[in-house]
Amino acid sequence: MTTFIYPTVKRVTSKFRTASRPDHNGTDFARPGHQSIKAAAAGTVVKSYSSSSYGETIILEHRINGQTWQTLYAHLLEGSRKVFPGQTVSQGQIIGVMGNTGRSFGQHLHFELHKGKWNYDKSNAVDPEKYLGRDLYPQSSSGEYTVQPGDTLSVIAKKVGSSVDELARINNIKNENVIQVGQKIKYDDVEKVYLPVTADSWRIYPTNVAPVKGNEMAFLNPKKFGGLVYEVLDKPQKDVVTINSNDFGKGNIYVAPSTGAEVN
Repeated sequence: MTTFIYPTVKRVTSKFRTASRPDHNGTDFARPGHQSIKAAAAGTVVKSYSSSSYGETIILEHRINGQTWQTLYAHLLEGSRKVFPGQTVSQGQIIGVMGNTGRSFGQHLHFELHKGKWNYDKSNAVDPEKYLGRDLYPQSSSGEYTVQPGDTLSVIAKKVGSSVDELARINNIKNENVIQVGQKIKYDDVEKVYLPVTADSWRIYPTNVAPVKGNEMAFLNPKKFGGLVYEVLDKPQKDVVTINSNDFGKGNIYVAPSTGAEVN
């Protein structure tokens, strides 16, 4: 999930604290015509006011994963501010229109992102372009396996599509030979593709070409390793998945049911 979305069009006309403008504490976005301004994240309106420098301005506060952030939207069109102090807003909600008010020399949005509260010295300001359009707090999904009689960490790793080293790291296991029946083993629960042990050759294709015979960049050998398991990075088309091989890097493989591959 994107933590902060772009507040308007992505056309940047002035960047954060450049050599020529070291005191420019935000990023400017501009485009002619009517351009809506949106809340970059859900939050509460702290200020909605007019100043001689920022012009028509809105400041929002966001509490995300225990961290306080504030976003500032300046030079809005006169009379276009739609939200006021104390009001809650949702991500993407239109809060105003791009304008040319205050100390401004052409229609644009001056956008500031502060990790913490806005202050006069702008000491909490960060470069918006390093944060916009990204998931700043990705959450990895996880599963849990209960150790059964006869299980070893190696057996469990194969069952859940992980590795002994990874399971030991996640579960803080110091001796991989010491696990107990009934013990809960956590593992990363991501979609994986399983290539069968019966296959001694499996084509892997570059991601920028069609996955058809003749376009291979290499061949995997599931049989040699007792079957192979890869995390599914993408599904560019039906029955094709993107994986990352230690030997060959990122590539696409064909996984139609008729191949014997399993994706789950």
